[in-house]
Amino acid sequence: MLVNDLPPRVEARFWLVLANIGVFTPHAESFAAAQRAALMFGELGDSSLAYDALATLAAIGSRRGAYAEVTEALA
Repeated sequence: MLVNDLPPRVEARFWLVLANIGVFTPHAESFAAAQRAALMFGELGDSSLAYDALATLAAIGSRRGAYAEVTEALA
């Protein structure tokens, strides 16, 4: 889906945008994209965007009724 040589911050932003799409539409990859964005932003030391990704993950999971997955991802 992505080229291999993207800067990590650009890739993380891509995953966050894909995750945000899932807040409004039933996009199947959005939950995983939110997890990936949160992890990448955490590794980059950007706690604000990591929080945004985790909040998006919680919104998607709650809407889908995936409470156990959300709890595990937030742990």
